[in-house]
Amino acid sequence: MTKHQDRNWKLPWLGMLFLALPLGLAATAGAQADRVEAILQRHCAACHGGSAPKAGLNLEAGEWFAAVVNVPSEEQPEFKLIDPRLPDRSYLLRKVVGTPGIDGGRMPLKGEPLSRADLDTLTAWTQSLSPAPGRGAAQALSAPAGRDPAFLGSRLINLPTTRMVGRGVFQFMVAHRFHPTVESGYDSFFGLNGPAAVQVNFTYGLSDRLEVMLDHTNTEHQFELFAKWLLLDNRSRSSRPVALTLNGGASVVTQALPGEERFAREHFKFNLQLSASCRLWPRLTLLLVPALATRVNHHAPAPESTLALGTGLKFTLAGDLAFIGQWVPVLDGFRARANGWGAGLEYKAGRHVFQVFILNSIGLIADQHLAGGDLLLSQGEFRLGFNLFREF
Repeated sequence: MTKHQDRNWKLPWLGMLFLALPLGLAATAGAQADRVEAILQRHCAACHGGSAPKAGLNLEAGEWFAAVVNVPSEEQPEFKLIDPRLPDRSYLLRKVVGTPGIDGGRMPLKGEPLSRADLDTLTAWTQSLSPAPGRGAAQALSAPAGRDPAFLGSRLINLPTTRMVGRGVFQFMVAHRFHPTVESGYDSFFGLNGPAAVQVNFTYGLSDRLEVMLDHTNTEHQFELFAKWLLLDNRSRSSRPVALTLNGGASVVTQALPGEERFAREHFKFNLQLSASCRLWPRLTLLLVPALATRVNHHAPAPESTLALGTGLKFTLAGDLAFIGQWVPVLDGFRARANGWGAGLEYKAGRHVFQVFILNSIGLIADQHLAGGDLLLSQGEFRLGFNLFREF
């Protein structure tokens, strides 16, 4: 056999070796993550779980990875809970070990301290996250497959999701819908230089199953008082968890118009929405929202209601980055120029959730967006919008 033939014979085997090595490392990392998850469920999730986990730290299955890796500690923000680049500085490890200088007591506060074997497992897993030569940081810090939350925000573009903020948690949200279309071109800087519909929303969790919110939009200076009630949540008992929330709101248009009273009866509107979510696959969650809004076209001589079926999806692309989309066909009643739709990206960073998208509607409150939008995708018409959530 010549040297050239010998080299050709070795190349396939070398290629298989280089393929098998990362697969083996990935399998080992996945097994380590599963052991860590089991430890956290036994010792930590009872307090750090549910809709209102202690200290805002959710260590439940499917939630813990994003909650700890590269996330600053609430007690000592100079430390990260799990620091892949400096594993010895990981504050979560310090808390379970009881290292001098931590705030509060050693974790877990209830029950026996972690065994030496469990501590070794946590330490080894933390060290395994550190990027090594030939191993990209993105690969090292990516969450195990399927370990993403069902929804990151309490709204999917416009539709209310089944996510609850939790008892005692305060959430602030601001939303923008730019009036000019993207196809208007450079003169409006593709819509960003024009006026916008703006909404400011304040939400507070009265309990893990009930929250109230107050919001205002500059479109006709409309105020809304809204309540959300969690009817069903079987995420801890099903491989395809289903959740159900009942959402009801009352709003009033307060913009002064010639010849009309500011708080006239015809300016009050009501909406009722039933949000149902189902996680079909680890990275794919569907959302259905049958909805009814009254007096949608309240300026018309004979105002109509709108009955619509909101549909949405979230598909996790990587870590805390997801694709989101919605389509809201009108089933009966008043309908705008086209059924509402939207599509974009969602990203979570700490306690912030960002959503950036394109859509064809301008409305922000249910009676404004359920009837559809004023733009036609067939003519290349759509506008930009975003939502920003922050929990306290």
